[in-house]
Amino acid sequence: MNPESIEGPFYLYAIGRANPDLPLVLEHSPVEGAGAPFTVTLNGLVAVMSGESKDRYPISRKNLMAHKNMVEQVIRITPSLPVRFNTIAPSLELVKKRLLTEKAAELEAKIASVEGRVELSVRATWLDEAKLLERILAQDSKIRDLRDSLASGGAGHQERIRLGQMVENAILKRRDELGAKLEAHLKPLVENFAKGTLPEGVVANLSLLLPEEKFDEVEEAIYAFDAENDLTVVRITGPLAPFTFSEMTVRWSDDDEDTEENT
Repeated sequence: MNPESIEGPFYLYAIGRANPDLPLVLEHSPVEGAGAPFTVTLNGLVAVMSGESKDRYPISRKNLMAHKNMVEQVIRITPSLPVRFNTIAPSLELVKKRLLTEKAAELEAKIASVEGRVELSVRATWLDEAKLLERILAQDSKIRDLRDSLASGGAGHQERIRLGQMVENAILKRRDELGAKLEAHLKPLVENFAKGTLPEGVVANLSLLLPEEKFDEVEEAIYAFDAENDLTVVRITGPLAPFTFSEMTVRWSDDDEDTEENT
């Protein structure tokens, strides 16, 4: 197979360190409708991509999983940086010039920064909301007194609204306190962490970057935190490829304002 004969545009999955164990053509399924995945090696780096690509792909579970699975397959063979989903290169020459040549040293340094690291997803949620409300009432006399007044028929509609707001604020305060406590508990053990969104009922949503050999230690620390806090339950997912800390967003030219290069 000659990569030079493959027609563009080209869909990018990952940029990794060159490795003879990474085949020229990969067997894993590409994003739907793209050509067979292949590799191009230059300056100690390898780009993993599909030719005959569309200009853009639907953000579907099938496509996202195909992209993720391809990256994970590559990372199992050689340290690599995931490229953001729907990154399309107009030509093979541009990939070689912009990434594998001009950014070669920068990309190798970034690869080295996540080599041997894994990502761990940590999500804490309220275990028992009735127990949480009971704890808030026991600790906040203003909320408790207003609740008792409403129960006896001594307050009106506005007071009911105020009670709801006071309870909500108390829950958010407790959430922030417990989330900060979990962060402080884990921060000394990891190299980096990122905060995710907090939907209703979620107390903490963290992505942790850590050396692979420290996984058991960090996992044990998470379970120790969980055992000490009776209002929350903590669930972990991993070890994972460090997508949160290594994913690349590529800008092909200085005039391209839609994306930026995050390498």
